Amino acid sequence: MFSKDHKGHVHHLLCVDIGTHSIKACIFEENEDCLSLKGLQSIPQQFGNIQGGTIVDISQTSDNIKAAVKEVETKAKVSPRQMVIGVSGKMIKGMSVTLDYLRSHPEKEIAAQELKTIIYELQWKAFELIRSELAEEMGMPALELKLINASIISVRVDDVQVKNPKGLRGEKVSIDIFNCFSPLQHFGQIQSLAVELSYHELKGVFNQSFAVCHSLLLKNALESAIVIDIGAGTTDICVISNGKLIGNRSFSMAGNSLSKRISYELSTSFEDAEAVKLSYSANSLEKQSQNAIREALQSDIDIWISSLEFSLKELPMQKLPSKLLLCGKSHLLPEFQRALKAYDWGQHFPVEDEEIAIRPLDYSDILEGDFDAEHFDPQYLPLLAVANTAFDLLYHNPELDTILNTIIADKGL
Repeated sequence: MFSKDHKGHVHHLLCVDIGTHSIKACIFEENEDCLSLKGLQSIPQQFGNIQGGTIVDISQTSDNIKAAVKEVETKAKVSPRQMVIGVSGKMIKGMSVTLDYLRSHPEKEIAAQELKTIIYELQWKAFELIRSELAEEMGMPALELKLINASIISVRVDDVQVKNPKGLRGEKVSIDIFNCFSPLQHFGQIQSLAVELSYHELKGVFNQSFAVCHSLLLKNALESAIVIDIGAGTTDICVISNGKLIGNRSFSMAGNSLSKRISYELSTSFEDAEAVKLSYSANSLEKQSQNAIREALQSDIDIWISSLEFSLKELPMQKLPSKLLLCGKSHLLPEFQRALKAYDWGQHFPVEDEEIAIRPLDYSDILEGDFDAEHFDPQYLPLLAVANTAFDLLYHNPELDTILNTIIADKGL
C-alpha cells in the first residue's frame, strides 16, 4: 500500500501498459489517503507486434490487451469503469515552454475569469509553439500531431513563484507549460485498442516517462533528475530541472537490440538469445562465455550511449541534473549501467554537480511506502507512475490544471 497526501472517495482505475515485450495491466484503488494495488497481470507480446514504439500488429496486440485485462480483473475481483493507457516510444514527444502574460491593470487582483483568460492564451501559444517544433523534428505536418498530455509546471507573478495567482496583484504572469504530442495515426491506433474494451472508458493516454517525472514533482516541487526508461524496444528519457519539466525524447535501441546481437553472434533464435542474455545478466554463464558476450555487445552499447547523448543534447537544458534514475524492463542489464557510470558526463555537458548519481528508480521516489518485490516487480514502476499521475489529474486536480484541461476539452486541441 502506498501513502498519498490527499483524501477523497474510493476510486478504482485500470492502467494498461502497451509495451514491446509485454502487455501489463494493473488495477489500483484509491481510498482516503492510500493507493493500493488490487491486481496485476503481464501477457507476453509476440515478437514484432510493436517495433520502435509503433504498433505493427494491432489485432494480436488487441487480443493480448483483452487477455491481460480479463485476468487482472479476475484477480482484483473488480472491473473499473475508467481506464488509462501508458505508452512510450519515439512516436511520443513533449517539451515545456515558459510564456508571459502582461496584465493591463496590475493593481487589480487576478479574478477567476481573468485567470481562465491567461491560461487560455498561454496554452494556445504553447500548443502552437511546441507542436510546430516537434512537427519539424518528426518530419511531419503540424496538423498531423495530436495533443495527448498537458500540464502547468509552475507559475510566477512578477518573477515570484506562486501556487495559484488568483487573488494576487502584479503586472506579469509567467507560466511553464508542458505539452506532449503523438501522430494522429498512432493515437488513433491506441484509441481503437481502447474501444475493443467496450465496458471501459478511456480517460487518458499518458507518456510513461512524463508520468514518472510528474510523480517526482508531486513529491518534490524543485526536483532535478533525468529519468531513463530502458524497455525492450525503445529507450525513453525525460528531464526535469529545478521543478521544470524540460521535455522527453526516445530512440529505438534497448534490450531487444542486445538480444538481436547475441542471436546474430551465436546463430541462434531470438528466443534463445533472450535466455542467454538473462543468464549473462545474472552472471551465470561460464567465464569465457561471459567475456565473449560482453565483447560482442560492446559496439551496440557504444551506439546506445551515443544515442542517449544526442537525445539529451536535443533538450534545452542549461545544466545536466546530477541524478539519473533508471527504470524499465532492461534497466538492470549490466551493460547499460556500466556504460552510464563510465561515461564522462562533465566532458559533454555542463553539469550541476561533478558527481552524477546513477541508480534504479524506487517505489519511494514515486510515493511513500512500498510493496514487497514478490508482489510488485520493479518493471511495473512506470505504470505505477501512470496511475499516480492519472489519479492526481482526474480526481484531485489543482485548480490551474482543471482550467487547462477544460480549455483543451472545449477547444478540441
